[in-house]
Parts: sequence; C-alpha cells; structure tokens
Amino acid sequence: MAWLVRIASERTRTKGWQARIPFGEVVPGTRSRRFRSKLFSDRAHGGSRKAKAAAEAWIAAELRRGRKR
Repeated sequence: MAWLVRIASERTRTKGWQARIPFGEVVPGTRSRRFRSKLFSDRAHGGSRKAKAAAEAWIAAELRRGRKR
C-alpha cells in the first residue's frame, strides 16, 4: 500500500506530488506508523504529469525492492 498526494502550497509556492510508503509496525497506543516519503516537484520534472509519473515509478521501484528503511 502506498499513497500519492498532490501538494500545492501558495505560501511556499511548492507544487508537486508526494509519494509515501508506510513501513514498520503500527504503534498500538497511537495507531500511527512511520513512512518513507519523497516529493517530486513539477519544476524539477518538467510539469505535473511528468512529476506524477516519476513518483509512480519511485513507488513501484521501492515496493519491488521491499525497502524497510
């Protein structure tokens, strides 16, 4: 399971896609867990569609590798 979220902040002028992959056990008391995440900015990847494609490729590669960090 992974998440892909659109980030668009007027205050910081950040636009891009944030990819998140959960890892580790869910903490029973808080029902929270840790995530590995990476932001793929529109500007660095040449637009929203390319940034989203890069984020999806990163998620697929991380899941194939079975990253635990």
